[in-house]
Amino acid sequence: MEIRGRRSPKTFFVREARPKRLRESTWKTFISSPVALLGTSVVLLVVLFSYVGPLLYSTDQIHTNLDQIRLAPSGRFPLGTDDLGYDVLGRLMAGGRASIDVGIAAALLASAVGTLYGAISGFVGGAVDAMMMRVVDALIAVPALLLLLLLASMFTPTLFVMIMAIALISWVIPARLVRGETIALRSREFIEASVGAGAGMWRVIFKHVIPNVAGVVVVQATFQVADAILLLAALSFLGLGPPPPATNWGSMLNQGLNYAYANDWWLIYPAGIAIIITVVAFNLLGDALRDSLEVRLQRR
Repeated sequence: MEIRGRRSPKTFFVREARPKRLRESTWKTFISSPVALLGTSVVLLVVLFSYVGPLLYSTDQIHTNLDQIRLAPSGRFPLGTDDLGYDVLGRLMAGGRASIDVGIAAALLASAVGTLYGAISGFVGGAVDAMMMRVVDALIAVPALLLLLLLASMFTPTLFVMIMAIALISWVIPARLVRGETIALRSREFIEASVGAGAGMWRVIFKHVIPNVAGVVVVQATFQVADAILLLAALSFLGLGPPPPATNWGSMLNQGLNYAYANDWWLIYPAGIAIIITVVAFNLLGDALRDSLEVRLQRR
């Protein structure tokens, strides 16, 4: 005798196993990608260099030493010293830590604000959506560096201010992406069923919308880390970054260019190469994540 309304064990197993198989296929696609392997390896090396390196290679990055200004690379100073007597290798590690801190913090903050803003705009729709998107369009129309220069000139350029300023101009990209995904999700059956059952807007957004757009947000956040590192370097290169003894790769470039005529290559090339390698690595990682997500969506 068949009992109506009860889901058969076979159907239940298929429905429960399918998301697991999708996650496994996504992971296999990611780890089998040479781009993912290269990007992840370089990012890990940069992180180890910036955070573990100072524990193994201890230098004084606070007090200046006028007796060892602009010394060429040697056994004592593998990358020489700068115009204030700081060890360049130790400075490179400290600058990497600051650059990555700002990049990750700004990307996380921008992603959180943009995700919530885009989800509300896409879910509510109508006049509210139109008004919220006009704000996004207005911010996108203004060059990001111009807004950063304005904000940096108004406040003391600490690392916290840099994080807030970069996040303030970066949240619009995830907002547009999440808004588009939310509009597509709004007509799905599980969203309509949840609304029909009496779920409020916030419950639907946090329980259904955000979990389903998380993949897109993570991919975009990876690219935004690279963008934030570049923006911090640009501001510091223009002299609007955190003042010494705080340092980052952009400020190292700014100081090193003053002695480009003297062929003191160790004051310029290490910081420039570090910026290029780190930004390219995060972009490669983002590309691999995006490809894996697209494969998952196609299989779904």
